[in-house]
Amino acid sequence: MRLDYAFWPDVEKYLEKEDRLIIPAGSVEQHGPAVAMGIDYIIAAAVAEAAGKEMGLYVAPPLAYG
Repeated sequence: MRLDYAFWPDVEKYLEKEDRLIIPAGSVEQHGPAVAMGIDYIIAAAVAEAAGKEMGLYVAPPLAYG
């Protein structure tokens, strides 16, 4: 469940029973000519979304650091 796609009434209802949130983080850095610069946070976001789906938790947008 993506937090950035949610509507506030849904988040309000979610917060009545749950106070956890998954925040994926990864770097933005050069990996060479064949790999995207954001691959670290892209992978982190995909893993977080899978975990969020499995655990029934919202997932925040990824924090990308360079």
